[in-house]
Amino acid sequence: MPFLSTVLHHQYPLPTDTAPQGPRTIEAASLTASTGPKYRFTNEDVYTMLFHGVESWAKDVKLGESALKAHAREVKLNTEGINADVIPYPANQRYVEAALVAGMGPLAGVDMITKTFHSANKDGSPAADQEHMPVALYNQATLIQDRTAYLNSFTGDRSDEAAWYQHLTAKVPENPLWGMLDLSERATAGGAHVKGMPCNTAHLYHKILAQESTVPFLHIADSVMYHLAKKYGDRTEEINIVIIATEGTVNGGLYPQQEQEMREKYSLPPINWSIPGPKAQELITNGIYRGVKAGDLKLAAQQIHDGEVLAIMQAEAQGIKIDMRGQFCTEIEPGEQAMTPGQKQDLQGSIPVDAAQTLVDMLIDSSKVLKQANDLLDARAQEELDARAQLHAAA
Repeated sequence: MPFLSTVLHHQYPLPTDTAPQGPRTIEAASLTASTGPKYRFTNEDVYTMLFHGVESWAKDVKLGESALKAHAREVKLNTEGINADVIPYPANQRYVEAALVAGMGPLAGVDMITKTFHSANKDGSPAADQEHMPVALYNQATLIQDRTAYLNSFTGDRSDEAAWYQHLTAKVPENPLWGMLDLSERATAGGAHVKGMPCNTAHLYHKILAQESTVPFLHIADSVMYHLAKKYGDRTEEINIVIIATEGTVNGGLYPQQEQEMREKYSLPPINWSIPGPKAQELITNGIYRGVKAGDLKLAAQQIHDGEVLAIMQAEAQGIKIDMRGQFCTEIEPGEQAMTPGQKQDLQGSIPVDAAQTLVDMLIDSSKVLKQANDLLDARAQEELDARAQLHAAA
């Protein structure tokens, strides 16, 4: 029987963040694959780049000694050929390598990498194979147990952080954390500079996964906030969004909580979240599990349609005009695609927001800004090394 590691490098819950003092120091990343990162970036670095631009982020950044040494080592290898057992290869000029930690379910991983391929092609218009965005898919569903079932097995109070994190980090086979961590570590070892995960419910583990990762690990709910900020940033009227998701995502308050955290740092339009009633949620859950996950797309289409229509009607009965349907489970969009023209017509009054697509867009943008940041830091490192060489020569 195979085994999964249950080693964690931090204690959870994490201590409350304190604002860093002084400039951000970038150090060298741990060596992984040949295409792996040279500099160690965090989620905070990437989000600042995305929301404020690379140049703005770089104003408060300096290079640590390990980063300078990493750049010098790479330059020496390229210019002096000190290792006869390696050959150079042309780096991608637009993107750094990304990875998808998937298998939740397997169709969601395939759907997301397909979306990534097509969206990146529209963005970059590659003229050759080598110009495509490099992205790896880790789609091993066998390793990862059902997220909703395990999360809902918690009988305590989720506001009790100690008890909740004890459940999230319990060393039991039914806990999906250990399989997700295994795939995340494989992605890092494989050379990923940034990761995404096409399962909404699994993001209730995101704080752990991101903290244990040595490269940025994007949050799917943050990608929705990023999308809303880019497209509706100037809107002053509240956006009413109905959450179409698993019970685990709904009960975990994933989207309202992430909106609150993101709003403390970034400018977002006003948002109001609408939660489906019990009957509507039952229909949506059936569409996800008995429909898409079981391979019955006809059943999925009918159940998801009925659940969404009922959820929208219930909101309107409370005086809430739904503007958007939050497709906050990666099985929802395939279920909607399988609907009949008449079923789709019933939903035309609200705009679909596919969290898988917003995560794809954020992953592509992150890959690009990290490439820009790498180039900027390379130039800065070279300037520093040249200045030191001149001082040494003059001494």
